[in-house]
Amino acid sequence: MLCIISFFTGINKGEKMCNLANTTPVLSTQIMPLSLFNATAFWDSEKTRVESTPLNISILSQNTTIYQEMVFNRTDLAFDTPNWVGASPATLRVHATLFTPTNSSGTFFQGPGVVVIHGTGQRRQTFFTAGLSFAAMNCSALVVDLVGHGQSQGPKPTAEYTIYQGDFNKTSYHYLAFCNGLQAVNALLSFKSLVDPSRIAITGLSLGGMTTEIVSAIYHDKISLAMSAGMINVTCAFPETSIRNLAGMTYEELLAVPQSVWQYLNPVNYIGMAQYPDVCPFVGTTDEYFSYKGIPDVMRTLQVSANEKWLQITANGHHSYPTDRTMHYLLRHEFFGGPAPPEIAITRAVKASGAMERLEVDATVISPTAVRSVEICYRYADIIGEPWRTVAMNPSGANQWTGAVESPWITSQMDCFVKVTLDTGEDVFFTSDLLEAGVLTNYFSFLPVICIIAAIAIPVLLSLRDRYKVEVGGIDDKRRRMAKKCFISENLFLATTETVKFSSMIMPWVIYGTIPWSLFYVMQAYFTYDGALGDLAFYLNGILFVVFFAISVSSTINPLLSGIFNAAWAVLFYALIHVMYKAFGVNMPADVLGAGFYVYLSMAIAQIAIWAWKRIYHKRLGIPTRNLLTILKGARKALLAKK
Repeated sequence: MLCIISFFTGINKGEKMCNLANTTPVLSTQIMPLSLFNATAFWDSEKTRVESTPLNISILSQNTTIYQEMVFNRTDLAFDTPNWVGASPATLRVHATLFTPTNSSGTFFQGPGVVVIHGTGQRRQTFFTAGLSFAAMNCSALVVDLVGHGQSQGPKPTAEYTIYQGDFNKTSYHYLAFCNGLQAVNALLSFKSLVDPSRIAITGLSLGGMTTEIVSAIYHDKISLAMSAGMINVTCAFPETSIRNLAGMTYEELLAVPQSVWQYLNPVNYIGMAQYPDVCPFVGTTDEYFSYKGIPDVMRTLQVSANEKWLQITANGHHSYPTDRTMHYLLRHEFFGGPAPPEIAITRAVKASGAMERLEVDATVISPTAVRSVEICYRYADIIGEPWRTVAMNPSGANQWTGAVESPWITSQMDCFVKVTLDTGEDVFFTSDLLEAGVLTNYFSFLPVICIIAAIAIPVLLSLRDRYKVEVGGIDDKRRRMAKKCFISENLFLATTETVKFSSMIMPWVIYGTIPWSLFYVMQAYFTYDGALGDLAFYLNGILFVVFFAISVSSTINPLLSGIFNAAWAVLFYALIHVMYKAFGVNMPADVLGAGFYVYLSMAIAQIAIWAWKRIYHKRLGIPTRNLLTILKGARKALLAKK
């Protein structure tokens, strides 16, 4: 029983939390350490090659499109970008779409420009809405098909070209993507009558986010604002990372990739370059590719001041492009004289001692825009299935806010950050850096553990005792010995099915590409996803564990009932995974279900088979047939007799 509880509590008796006043957050450990790499020296040479490649822009079509009841110009075009060094042909033809205001008033001239870049496996049409939303701000937005995507020429980012062999500029897909990003900036700047060269921004998701960060470092003299999404730190990986799909590797093989490969790909090696533009990464805490633990490394490495770098962490968020409202706020500030984003800093994080410790947090928030709310977003990292939650902070002085996170129901590591939502009438928010706060201890943890054990053990023991009295003790001596053997065998078989059932939760339940995801990982990563499940995400895992244990208890009374319920959960899980895939706009593959799912379903079927065997031996031995209803009636009758 204790091992079952430890499965979903993940008890971790780590070091005590220290006083974090006037200190900076603990750095996350890089799983794949990097050697020093001079990105400036490498790209000073390579960007010359890019700039010496003629764009050869072709206008393919010009028409208009409607967005939010407004008309915008749409220009489909193509231009050249460098191929690998020494490759033939020397250039690749890529396609893009430029959205601009129609200038019906005649007052629009040389507005800001925004380059928009999609992620792996996508195409530019995916980001037309984002591009049009920028055009609605009187910006020119160039939405690009990266090489190997959409209508663009070039190799696709297969495993062969992702974890490349040989020279970076001769064999890596990412080299082509980065050159493509640089050339997209040059293509946008070529529209001199529309684009103000001093007001250029770049944004993208995933591969587009990586390209955004690298291009911003290389072209820091041309780009004023970088807004990357879904990209943090490629060396801060975890076993379930979808990088493995791109690399076509096991996790162990991924960790063994030579440092010489990662040094060219890791944004941390670029964002430390001098004169980096104003920047705001957009990150989800449950990213399918990158661990949020890599956030502090990135924010520390950025060589810009606090009022030039911002951050948006979305609690329970995934690998996705954010709503454009915060990006609009950044563009208004950067290019149209709008108010600056807030400066947010955790100034004090202290563990208040006691039987149930709590974390007291103070933050400084300097914002020229009125603040609607300030919250602590936190997660108990060692409790399986626990979502990120929020607790309000209260003003405690000029630009000062204070709040506290209470002890979890069982001792756990805790991570947190401060979220500031601005009073703009839109969903505009920014966050502090991530704080890995350490262990928050609950010295009464033994009480809920005892309660869980009691809640399972007491009804099981009472049920077994009652059944034994009737099914073994209540029959004649001649059949009692065989009845006892069958009774013990039945419940040993049931105990085995329950043990295997819970063990299956650490087996693969979902095969996402080449990655096996356990039920525990799915529960942590997806059953906490409020973007798909809404408010249910905050309660779903707790409900599931209660149901799992209730079913386990019911198996001692009626294996048929528990078998049906367990089978029903397997079917419901299948439906939930289907919904999750649909939420991400992807069709569910036929071979998505892993061994854990089938083991769990097999145990459900086994319990139904045990019930059938139970019916057979009861009939042969003349044991009265009983179910939950008859047991409850018998208990009521016995209670009334005592009175």
